Amino acid sequence: MELRLANHVNTAEIDGELVLLDVATGNFYGLNQTGSILIKIIEGNQNIEIDNFINQMAEVWNVDFKDLENDVMAFINTMKTKGLIYEVNS
Repeated sequence: MELRLANHVNTAEIDGELVLLDVATGNFYGLNQTGSILIKIIEGNQNIEIDNFINQMAEVWNVDFKDLENDVMAFINTMKTKGLIYEVNS
């Protein structure tokens, strides 16, 4: 899955937290650790294998794969719905 930040989205780190600014709407979004890591990967124009990412994070954080998968997919779907990220068709 290849994801990209929308052109109208800027990122900034404020007090150790990654924040997205949608300049089209003026909305700010503070991200948790998982969201921050995903956005940094997307921002770096890196392809991401979601299952591999989830496996690695589940091991690092000692959490259940399915729970983390649900959270990650919900985050991606929310960001896509808000128009902050989009999937590149390859």
